[in-house]
Amino acid sequence: SLCTHGKQWYQRRVRGEAEYKQLMEMIKQVILATDLAMYFRQKANFKKLCETGDTDWTEPDNKALLRSMMITGCDLSAITKPWEVQRMVAEKIASEFFNQGDIERDKYGKAPMYMMDRSKRDELPKMQVDFIDNICMELYESLEKANPLFRPLLDGCLANRRNWLNQVERRTSFADISNANVTLTHSSVTTRDSDEETETMGQPHNNIQAMQNQPEEECSAVEGKEDEEAEEKEEEDGGQVQVET
Repeated sequence: SLCTHGKQWYQRRVRGEAEYKQLMEMIKQVILATDLAMYFRQKANFKKLCETGDTDWTEPDNKALLRSMMITGCDLSAITKPWEVQRMVAEKIASEFFNQGDIERDKYGKAPMYMMDRSKRDELPKMQVDFIDNICMELYESLEKANPLFRPLLDGCLANRRNWLNQVERRTSFADISNANVTLTHSSVTTRDSDEETETMGQPHNNIQAMQNQPEEECSAVEGKEDEEAEEKEEEDGGQVQVET
């Protein structure tokens, strides 16, 4: 919507075409930052800036680089989550990769990449340790040097490296990981359903429709206020609103 009606709305309420272009360029860079190829091209420079200790992160180029690295950090953040979450996410992503590898082998006759080869599925713990060592660790170490508030992400990454290394030493199979996740999921669902039943027991339900309608009413009020502001703005500008064709 930022390319049509959203663009007109943004131009009326902010600073016009120049700031709109700046916004679109920032969104573009944020999207590109999710590509790990971009991370590998930028990580050396980012590490250098973080190690100096006196980098001005308000400088436009430095700020853009930090933003890109933060996006990458968000993109990989499952590796920083509590162990049960990390294990489940890793299994789901690995399963997706193995399915892709099956297609490449069966349909196109191509040998899949190591990480997509189902015959290597029991090496998932080792793959995760390698993933942390080669990609994640350096990123979160640099982010923590840029700002100590990133420390929990680094701590989570280190904790999961220890957890995966423990799985390597125990020779944990992919089936063992899957079974552990299934057990955890069933336990969580049972606990959640029990809690919800306890919370709602004896409570009246005649306000459910009103609660469902509340977000729509709030949105209508906000839209009405925005329309009034737009009309006032148009009157101040002589009733003329520039619209691109």
